[in-house]
Amino acid sequence: MLKTVSFIGETISGTLQYQGLWNASTNTPTLTSSVGTLNNYYVVSVAGSTNLNGITNWQVGDWAIFNGTVWERLDGGSYGAVSQVGGNGTVNGITLTGNVTSTGNLTLGGTLGNVTNSQLSNNSITLGNTSVSLGGTASSIGNLTLANVTITSGTVNANVTAQTLPYWTNNNAVATTAFTQAAIQATMSTLPLNLGVAGGGIFSFASVGSGAVIVFTSTGGAINSISLIAVAGSGYQVGDLLSIPLGNGDAILRVATLSGSGVASVQIIYGGTGYTSGGSAAAVAIGSVPFTFTLTGTLTSNATIVMTNGTYLTQSNQWCVNNNTTGAYTVTFKVGNSSGVAIGTGVVIPQGSNSNTATLIQTDGESDIWLMSPSAGPTTGSGNLVYSNNASLSNVTISSGSINVQTSNLTATVTGNATYNTSSLLLVPLGFFEVDLNGTVVKVPYYSV
Repeated sequence: MLKTVSFIGETISGTLQYQGLWNASTNTPTLTSSVGTLNNYYVVSVAGSTNLNGITNWQVGDWAIFNGTVWERLDGGSYGAVSQVGGNGTVNGITLTGNVTSTGNLTLGGTLGNVTNSQLSNNSITLGNTSVSLGGTASSIGNLTLANVTITSGTVNANVTAQTLPYWTNNNAVATTAFTQAAIQATMSTLPLNLGVAGGGIFSFASVGSGAVIVFTSTGGAINSISLIAVAGSGYQVGDLLSIPLGNGDAILRVATLSGSGVASVQIIYGGTGYTSGGSAAAVAIGSVPFTFTLTGTLTSNATIVMTNGTYLTQSNQWCVNNNTTGAYTVTFKVGNSSGVAIGTGVVIPQGSNSNTATLIQTDGESDIWLMSPSAGPTTGSGNLVYSNNASLSNVTISSGSINVQTSNLTATVTGNATYNTSSLLLVPLGFFEVDLNGTVVKVPYYSV
């Protein structure tokens, strides 16, 4: 039997209140004749003969509705149209075969079966915990909110206004154009690292820790102090680099001390931008995403920067490094393993000033980091050519300028022939002697010693 359930204005207080399923055989949950709350109803899950105000023929799908005085039965089965004029309504636990119309807000939940788009019109409807089949060409159905809904067929066309989340967010939300652009820009950004805050040691982008919650204060949008480590988390190592996913998400904190494997204290390597004082959030590990690293500060010991571990597909990368640190110590870039520990030989980045010594390095993401040096063969160029670590040159013609070598433990091996244009030689004659050899005048240069 098909039934039509109508709510006209507020004649039934506007809303039937679904209380759940009722076993009419065992009377579970227990219902008592003439006792209940107005507009509360249950849907029969197991047929039975429990006596509620003289009704004993309960079938699966029937509704037991309390009208304020007695319990009534609404026959089970499929229900045709559900309509509502004015007010708000909630209908649960039915199989819907007719159309749904409403001028108010109508919530349909429970077991609805398949609801086609042609059944929904001129309404504000929420579909909860059901399967919806949109057949044919989707038409305008007003304000439709879908919760836990599986669209089994058809096509959904929608103009979606989505929230633009920060670029570091990893979830299943709709990606907006602004989100995508921010993620691309992050890969080409510059990351400032003040190594002088720690003086040296480990600076690791390969943290495997999680769960630390950090409370901070800020000035002008930059984090300038840490108020509290609210939650220590676990799995951290000294030197892990973390950020706070608030503001613009660009602050950099370094784990300074541990309590077990949890964070006990952090150092501010870079305060970031856009932060509101008094904020707190779960810290996140910083993947070595940016393309350019600018290193500053005075070193009091050697520093090792550990890059994110991954695979050939996920972490094969290239970086440009400006080492503007001072102090007679080295900065080495290495790749991390899955435990966040530095592996491989790495690359020592030469010190310079004002970003004059930008060094290109690369990694396969798994085993090591290497210097991106020019390939062997004819080399033509101008300006300053800088090499760090091991450099092998062949078939090179130096036409002008000079070669400056800054290194220790220099081992020189020369093979083949080296050719220099005269203008590149450092020895310039002070003058010439003229010698007459049997009528042939020969000019012999002389030099300053």
